[in-house]
Amino acid sequence: MNKKSINNKYQTLTTFVTEFSFKKSIIRALSTLAILFLITACSDEKSDTNPPVIIINGGCRITVDYITVDYITVEYNTKNYTLPKAGAVDLEDDLLTVVVEGSVDTLTLGTYIITYTTTDYSGNSTVVECPIMVVDTTAPKITLIGNDTIDLLPNNSYTDLGATAYDKYDGDVIVTQTNDIDTSVIGSYTVTYKAIDSSGNERLATRNVNVLVPTPFVTTWTTTSPNEEITIPTGSYNYKFSIDWGDGSEVDENKTDSVTHIYDEAGTYTVSIIGIFPHMNNLNNDDIDKLTSVEQWGNIQWRSMAYMFKSAINLVINATDIPVLIYVEDMSHMFEGAVAFDHPLNGWDVSTVTDMSSMFSGATTFNQPLNDWDLSTVTDMSSMFSGASAFNQPIHDWDVSRVTDMSSMFSGASAFNEWLNNWDVSNVTDMSSMFAGATIFSQELNRWDVSNVMDMSSMFSGATAFGSSLGDWDVSNVKDMGNMFSNSELSTYYYDALLNAWSAQILQTKVEFGADGIYYSSASEAARQSIIDTYNWEINDGGLQP
Repeated sequence: MNKKSINNKYQTLTTFVTEFSFKKSIIRALSTLAILFLITACSDEKSDTNPPVIIINGGCRITVDYITVDYITVEYNTKNYTLPKAGAVDLEDDLLTVVVEGSVDTLTLGTYIITYTTTDYSGNSTVVECPIMVVDTTAPKITLIGNDTIDLLPNNSYTDLGATAYDKYDGDVIVTQTNDIDTSVIGSYTVTYKAIDSSGNERLATRNVNVLVPTPFVTTWTTTSPNEEITIPTGSYNYKFSIDWGDGSEVDENKTDSVTHIYDEAGTYTVSIIGIFPHMNNLNNDDIDKLTSVEQWGNIQWRSMAYMFKSAINLVINATDIPVLIYVEDMSHMFEGAVAFDHPLNGWDVSTVTDMSSMFSGATTFNQPLNDWDLSTVTDMSSMFSGASAFNQPIHDWDVSRVTDMSSMFSGASAFNEWLNNWDVSNVTDMSSMFAGATIFSQELNRWDVSNVMDMSSMFSGATAFGSSLGDWDVSNVKDMGNMFSNSELSTYYYDALLNAWSAQILQTKVEFGADGIYYSSASEAARQSIIDTYNWEINDGGLQP
């Protein structure tokens, strides 16, 4: 043990000491005994000259003797990006502070230098410049125009529908495509699309094109007397088809227009059509009542279904396959007047159709589910179920957001009473006669946005069960309301609410409003008169409630 005697008030120690003793005179001379040790480095010891080490999360690790720079990469348009955190390590000191300078703009590609600085308690400093690169490593997104699988018949022309590509940095990107399609040879082909952005990121997409073995469109026709003829009508498209009349006669080949055939004997005949036959237009076909069934749709590529079975009063569909509809836009009047027709259609792809006006008009037997139809492109539903007196299927999930014309849509649909209050009808301009004569329809429609409707004439005329509140409707653009509620079941209570609410709107002038047989009460008398005086409306109703 190393002892040292303290004899003076101030004494310098030059050796390592573990025990002290004090002279009595020193203790008596001091009223307070305080021992202060000032320790200094010995002259032969080295001072702290080692700089601290900065360690950055994710890369850019810097050491005392060398610098290893690992680029930190950040994806373009990264939201709420924060700079990498850093810590400092020192041989002598703890809890050093690291100062960070610089910023990164993730909306601009490039390299950004972030500076990290720290200083230890001996004054040794370290500065690290960390490169952070904003990069685009995401390839463009390719979207095919049309279906990803196309079926063709032999020798049909193939016109590629193309594709678009969008990149989050470059925006629209050019798409190139390659294919080896030979429509004269049955088989499967691949169309390949490529898009490359300015950063070199590449994306591929493919479309399958199948050249199929032709299968015919098969129907049956019935004649009732010898030498009776039937006509297979065409439309305005290009045709090249062969037809087997089913009576043993010679096959008519490579036909390009309507064809008429005479049957020697009365009977039911199976007619098969193969080739390019895009539309059977029966608008003015006097023989349509002889069409008795569809036995097979085949792989005919239809371009239109308009008037296809109009007035086919004996038609039934026995086919178990479904038609190819990917090019069809028009289904107007397709089953109009087909009074025997009641075939399931729920598996049909109608996603390209824009016109369904009068499609089931007068199809008095039809009552099949249609809830899985994609109607997002349809714009015209006028008279779609007009006179379809058996139809009552749930169709509330339909996307009708592009429809502009719903006039007479359920007119005379005497069995229809399904919920429609969630429909987006904001683009509809014509609702005239929409529920006219729909005698059991009684659903609420108060959620409808009818702000673009201009014609509501006869909308609920003869809808003898309808009596819901429509006071929430914005009718500011309606110009015709003639017979709108005539002979409906609208109660005085709801009629009062309607008049009071509508009187607060800015309305069209000189509108004819019909509510024959509907009474108002004193609760809405002032509002009714205000509409007449302010906007010069002609209101025809049942008058003041007795």
